Amino acid sequence: MSTTFKKNLLWLVLLCSSYQLISNPMKYAPKAKKGPTKYFTVKTATQVRTPLVFSIKNKNLKGVEKKLVLKKYRTIDKKPIKLMTEAELRTVADLALQLGWQDEAVKFLTRLITLLKSTIAIKNLKLEIADINFDRGALKVAAAGYEEFLKLYPGDKKAEYAQYKGLLSNYYTILSADRDQTPTLNTIKLADAFLEKSDMYKQYNGDVKAIKERCYYTLYDNEVVVFEYYMKKGSSKAAETRLANLKKSYQKILPDTQPKNLHMEYRVAQAKNDTAGAEKVYKKLANLFPNYATKLAHNSTTKTLRDYVSFF
Repeated sequence: MSTTFKKNLLWLVLLCSSYQLISNPMKYAPKAKKGPTKYFTVKTATQVRTPLVFSIKNKNLKGVEKKLVLKKYRTIDKKPIKLMTEAELRTVADLALQLGWQDEAVKFLTRLITLLKSTIAIKNLKLEIADINFDRGALKVAAAGYEEFLKLYPGDKKAEYAQYKGLLSNYYTILSADRDQTPTLNTIKLADAFLEKSDMYKQYNGDVKAIKERCYYTLYDNEVVVFEYYMKKGSSKAAETRLANLKKSYQKILPDTQPKNLHMEYRVAQAKNDTAGAEKVYKKLANLFPNYATKLAHNSTTKTLRDYVSFF
């Protein structure tokens, strides 16, 4: 290859490179040092709409029917809520309920109350909102709504219903026996207040009595939890005192707890190494509740002193 040809070829390469650099300068520009990448994500607020077992059943829409309702809802929902008429608010709230969106329905109905002039319509709407809150599991909000209804309309024909649903709203917030029992005590107070009106209230008396009894069982179980705590700590004296208070408070109200109470008394005597006292309690248990005593004897034949304390 001649020297002239090499020179021409070199100039051709340089000419092509110059052309590419001019036509696309960013391709050959030095890359900047890469910094930390920032990711921006939009968090969509998802509403958990799991109906509770005691909730009002809404129609479950599917397929084409759901699409039609959703289309109607979105048509009205495009309008700002402050500009919606009474009819639009009522319609969009009903559509939201059909879709199972109780929280959205409450929003529209709350706005509707501010526009209504009819006291009867307002009264009915307040109760409806309380029911929807109950349905969606907002129990504290529902309880406040029922309480407000009773204060504003104590003589209304729906007063019994509102008082009963307010009681249920508290009852369903009761925690397990090892937790705070303030809701249980509040429910008992509400049940007593309801039953004081038993001469007027007829429809839910049986349910309220059953709820009140269930509350007492929960309080009893809570006392048993404390008793078990002292027994596991080896504080038999504290457990004995707790048992005495438990029997005084609940044995008359809940007579079917007596065998369990005698069982706990037997365990305390065993923990204190009081053989004579344990035998005395066992004889009483065997006379009054032979089946329970047989079960106890069967479970205690191979137990040590520690097992007596932990067995329940």
